[in-house]
Amino acid sequence: MSYAGPDTAELVATKAKGLPRITLSLDRVAASALKDVIADFSLALYESYKTRQEHASREQERVSQLMENLDSEREKNEVMQKQLEALSFLDKRKATKPKLVTDKFPSVSGAPPSSDQMIVAVQQQTP
Repeated sequence: MSYAGPDTAELVATKAKGLPRITLSLDRVAASALKDVIADFSLALYESYKTRQEHASREQERVSQLMENLDSEREKNEVMQKQLEALSFLDKRKATKPKLVTDKFPSVSGAPPSSDQMIVAVQQQTP
């Protein structure tokens, strides 16, 4: 069976609107070489697929690694935030807690101090 068509052809494709056209020149292939052409084309497609798969796998590993780092940093941030809140709470308690001084000032009647304790700010005097 003999086919008497053109010897060459062009395959024109556009991936998406606004992108340049892709033009492939096609030559007639003898029936005996057709299997080799199909095999070469299949191998090229497979290699391209494997390359893309390896890139995607590496990218997924990188994403996983970054997510682990992010989780670790979030945990550190929470611990530091709790420590900061605890220190802030202690500082507020120290700033508002008055000192009770009963030993330094005698009571007026000489009786031991009870509910009539004096709250005063203690100042150190230098000689």
